[in-house]
Amino acid sequence: MGAELLPLWIVSLHLLGDFVLQWHSIAQAKLGDWRARTLHVVVYAAPFSALAMALGGAWQPWAFPLLVAVPHWLTDSVRWCPGHPWPLKPLLVDQALHLCALTIAAQVCYGGMS
Repeated sequence: MGAELLPLWIVSLHLLGDFVLQWHSIAQAKLGDWRARTLHVVVYAAPFSALAMALGGAWQPWAFPLLVAVPHWLTDSVRWCPGHPWPLKPLLVDQALHLCALTIAAQVCYGGMS
């Protein structure tokens, strides 16, 4: 896989893990229950582990999923912009933070891909 497809894979896996693979009860419980949040993040990070194995490298197979999982867990620990009059703002802030963290993780692990 070339470096030019990496952003597409990362965004696709993020959408898969954060929306498709997150069932309703976990979405409802994850803010107040660290176990539900941890389960969500483990399920979320699993596809990133597969991507890291496909990309290879000496340390990325464990580092990339870890660098994806930890900030995701922390971001999902907070309700962003609670009570804001625009109901989409909390979701958009949450997603922007996730995408920033994913960008940093990819740059750290794969920034030198050519």
